[in-house]
Amino acid sequence: MKPKISVVIPCFNYEKYIAIAIDSVLAQNYSNYELIVVDDLSTDNSRAIIEQYSDRLNIIFHDVNKGHGAAFNSGFSACNGDIVTLLDADDFLLPNALNIIASNYNDTFSMYHYFSNLVDDKGVYIDIFPKKSKGLDSGDLKNSLLTNGYINTTVTSGLSFSRAFLFSVLPIDESLFRQGGDGFLVSIAPLYGQVCTINDQLSAYRQHNTNHSSFSNQLIKRALWVVQHTNYCLDAIIYHASKMSLSTKMSLGKNNFSLLEQLMILHVSKLSIDDRFFSKKYQIFFNGIISLNKSSLPFFKKLSLNIWWFFVYISPDNFSVKLLSWKLMSSTRPLFLTKAINFFKVVKQ
Repeated sequence: MKPKISVVIPCFNYEKYIAIAIDSVLAQNYSNYELIVVDDLSTDNSRAIIEQYSDRLNIIFHDVNKGHGAAFNSGFSACNGDIVTLLDADDFLLPNALNIIASNYNDTFSMYHYFSNLVDDKGVYIDIFPKKSKGLDSGDLKNSLLTNGYINTTVTSGLSFSRAFLFSVLPIDESLFRQGGDGFLVSIAPLYGQVCTINDQLSAYRQHNTNHSSFSNQLIKRALWVVQHTNYCLDAIIYHASKMSLSTKMSLGKNNFSLLEQLMILHVSKLSIDDRFFSKKYQIFFNGIISLNKSSLPFFKKLSLNIWWFFVYISPDNFSVKLLSWKLMSSTRPLFLTKAINFFKVVKQ
């Protein structure tokens, strides 16, 4: 028998996109599913749009704005699927997505993750997210998680979880995870089962200047949030590991290059860094080198990142900020750099 899939869409002020998200689920060629939409007290027209679909989905309206994690909690409380698929309200599923997820069902999996089409605010294709060269980790990742404190994974709309796993770990702490509830779940899922990677694009991840992950032109604000959020996720790993009589390694969280980039931003911006991580610039730099060279990135990608990271380290702080910004926020890049990157992309193809 095919597994039942529960699709949960959290929504807050996404009147521009919510109908597209809902329609993408209703159009799936998979019959054994249910759709739950959780509106987190939107102040725009989202609720009126959602209500138009009331005969085809389950609706939960929060009477208080609680955030991302709370929406996951509410959605899960209303669903009964074997698999719970998450979809942000500004994203959408691609055709046949649920059928492909169901075909990979196995009760040993706690988590399923897959690639997305990165699209702009109009839904026009930009790229694949995350990059196929970076990849998504798969299999029994428990030891890797206990050593590193992270796995290579993706964002909300590229994730599905087993009901058994979610039943074991929810509710999410709504005060700690107003944003980034997906980060909490992927941080501990490998402790509860194997991780299944589906090497297809099953969703579209929309990039625009109003979603949380963009932090438009707010490099420092994003860095502060990432470091704080990572702390919460590492605490969750330690707590859930201890429940299983497992111990984490001293290296926990310290070889995560994405985190090290954010720590470097805070360091060169003269902002304090949590003692859990590194307080010295050279420590951040050397662990970044170690992390890069342990990665599975292609040789030339790895080489270019090593060179960029070296210049970030040796440059004056004000220029280091620019170098970090140019990599992490494409909108800040000077025209010559954008043209050079586009040129090399064409040559590579």
